[in-house]
Amino acid sequence: MASPAAETEYTDSEYPRAWLWDEDGDRFEGRFLGLATGHAPMSGETPILQAKLETGEEVSVWLYGVALRGAFLREVKRRPAKRLDEGELIVIGRGQKRPSKTDPSRTVQPFTVKFPEAPPESMLEILERGDETVDDGADDDGVPF
Repeated sequence: MASPAAETEYTDSEYPRAWLWDEDGDRFEGRFLGLATGHAPMSGETPILQAKLETGEEVSVWLYGVALRGAFLREVKRRPAKRLDEGELIVIGRGQKRPSKTDPSRTVQPFTVKFPEAPPESMLEILERGDETVDDGADDDGVPF
């Protein structure tokens, strides 16, 4: 297993070049190096993915927005060590902007995030997915009659 990557706070001059979706493309594929924290004027403290492209270039992907940040948060939360492995492949796709489902006057930028080399989910994780208290008709003793 790869050693855990460091979580570091950088100054602006220490960031590798930012991945620019409009210039670099709608598909990002890179190897995880670590997470940093940066300050963005519009959104404040923002997590930054540090990754290495197939070419060997190191880049930063600013995890703006709920969809992008949320995908990383969900993945990290489900892992026993609560972290990604250094060198692990991460694939991010940027979809077309669309009206928000909850407020059609706003547009949202959808992203898909995949962790192809992630450890598989445990049976417990699969069984607990969407688990809420369900009335199965059973009395308190667990017998449904």
